[in-house]
This record gives sequence, C-alpha cells and structure tokens, in this order.
Amino acid sequence: MVKEILGFFVKVGGLTPKQLPKFLFNLIVFVVTAVIIIFVVLYLAIRLLGLTIQDGKWSIGNKVEKKTPVIVSSTTGWQDSGIEIKTAGAKLSFKARGRVCMAAGHLETLTGIIKPFVATRLNPEEKKIWADQKVFDRYTTAPDFTADNNVFYRNFIGPEGEPHESDLFPYCKLDNRFNAGQLLGAIIPNEFSDQDDPMQILANSNVEVFSVINYNEGNPYLTKTTGKLAFIVNEVVLSPYSDSEISKKSYEVLRQLDSTDTRHKLQTKYIPLVFFSDNIGVFRVIVNESN
Repeated sequence: MVKEILGFFVKVGGLTPKQLPKFLFNLIVFVVTAVIIIFVVLYLAIRLLGLTIQDGKWSIGNKVEKKTPVIVSSTTGWQDSGIEIKTAGAKLSFKARGRVCMAAGHLETLTGIIKPFVATRLNPEEKKIWADQKVFDRYTTAPDFTADNNVFYRNFIGPEGEPHESDLFPYCKLDNRFNAGQLLGAIIPNEFSDQDDPMQILANSNVEVFSVINYNEGNPYLTKTTGKLAFIVNEVVLSPYSDSEISKKSYEVLRQLDSTDTRHKLQTKYIPLVFFSDNIGVFRVIVNESN
C-alpha cells in the first residue's frame, strides 16, 4: 500500500525517487504549520473577538446564554437548582411561573364549605337543574362563615407572594423584606440540603438573598460570588439563627416535642421547616445565564 502511494506521487508529481523524501518532508511541515496557524487564529478570535459557538452556530461578539428550567417546591428549604456559578460577575435573569398556597388548610375549609353553601341557597325551582335531587339531602345545613374554624382567606399566589404575617409568629419569615410565599434566590458556596435549617445555611454562608421576580432580561442579577444557585419560598422559619426573638423562643418550646413518644414526636432538626409542611404547589423557573 505504501509503495502504491509513493508511486502515485512519483507519477503525478513528476518526482524522481531521490526527490520524493524531500517532497514528503515539506508536505508534512506545511500541514503541521497550517494546523498551528488555524489553532492560533481560533484562539485569538475567541480571546479578542469573542468568537463563540452556540446551538451549532458560530458568532462573534455575541454574549453566551444558557437557559435552564428549574422546579421549586413550596414544601422544602433551600433547593439546589443544579446550576453552578463558577465566576463572579455572571448575569442571571429569571422567568417564574406557577402558583402555591401557603396554608392548605384554608383551601380544604373553602372546598368543604362550597357544596353546602350552594345547596342551601337554591330555591326549589333552581334545584331542578340537577338531575339527582337526592344529592341535596346531604347538604341541609348552611355553613357558618363567621365560625373561627371556617377560615379561608389565603388562596393560591404567584411568585410575587402575598403581604401576610402570621398571627402568632409575626415577622418570623426567612426574609422579612419580602412577601410571604415570594420566590427567593441565593448563591450558596457551602454544601447544603433542602432539609436543613434555611436560616442556619444563610448564617454559615453569609450570602445575599434576592427576590427572583426583580430580575429579568432587562435587569439581570449580577452575581457577586461563586457557588450553587438555590431557590426557596419565603415562609415562617422557627430557628435559633433567626433575628426574631419570637422565632427563637418558639423553637425552644417545640424542642420539647422531640421525645421518645413515637405517636407525638417532632424531631428537632425538622422544627425550622414545620410551617412548610402545609404548603402546596410549585414554581417553574427558567434561569438564563449570560456572560
């Protein structure tokens, strides 16, 4: 095979057998030089002109963007988005959708009242709309909306949250600058779990908490540190790391429930997230990273 290739060069190039080694040497030098020049040009284009490849397309001077979808639960603490912020100065923008309720008991009360409320406010003629008249036998007593146990003023909300304070635990939210249920973000440098005390994570990391809805493509969030991008829904947190004396005292009281009684037991490590337990719903966030 090698002899055939060499014979081809001799025949086509008009080379003598003595000239062939020199020709092959020059050819190799040419190819190696060309490859080096190509790599040098690409390097300079990347470093000086901002040459990038995105979605299989070459571009010069355009910013590099990466969009990542993230699901944020309303029932757990700080949640790792899976996005690692490797350099300070990166730009993050967000599109958040979805709805959550921060008191599922209110919704249960509401749905339990709706049927008897409607059934007891229909006259005989209006009831004829229903094919099964016996269904009204189940609902003969009108609900008392003024009863203390019939409370349902908290409904589903979006990522902007709602201006609500707990009656017994006022200003005990994770971050009292923001609404209850508001979608919050932070870049956390240390390892953490969504079952950890959210306030302890902040105390150990000394990170900045921000409202996700405040930062969009026209007003991106400029990262100030490196770490994992995390999200959480703003909720009451009972923690010894809280600035609220009510939160600290309530945490100490609830620690009494951490006992050997298997039927009435609240483990101490779960106390900070106890108010997350009756939340329902998720937010869907599109995170846009750019240089």
